[in-house]
Amino acid sequence: MERVLLWRLCAVSVLASGSVAAVTVVDAELRGSVLFHPNYQVPENSLITWTSKSTPVAQYFPSSPPECLNQLVGRCELSINGSLRIDNVSYSDGGMYTLITRVPGTTTSNTTEYQLRVYGECSTYYVILVYMIRIYGG
Repeated sequence: MERVLLWRLCAVSVLASGSVAAVTVVDAELRGSVLFHPNYQVPENSLITWTSKSTPVAQYFPSSPPECLNQLVGRCELSINGSLRIDNVSYSDGGMYTLITRVPGTTTSNTTEYQLRVYGECSTYYVILVYMIRIYGG
């Protein structure tokens, strides 16, 4: 019983960090998949760009297929509705993501920000260490 409680406490402490106002917070499990959805209807034939930490990670131009870039090559899928799926999520994937859509030939654009929080199970060693500290009063 105590082991389960300690794991949950560890997971909660990881999940509770880093919330930012006016940003959509998305949680993902380590080595799992995460899907970012636009919070608006992306106009047809829009230019779509996703960035992470100011680096382009996915883009779509109506004249070419959607593509994943840089650290997401081989691990993501961008759809023409603006949704971005990342597979095999790692801790380094955590952080801010920005979706920018623009209708070609106009000045109309939309920007949406997301905060990705990656969590995983506490290691067995952490649980044992906390348990031993509680027993021996360390």
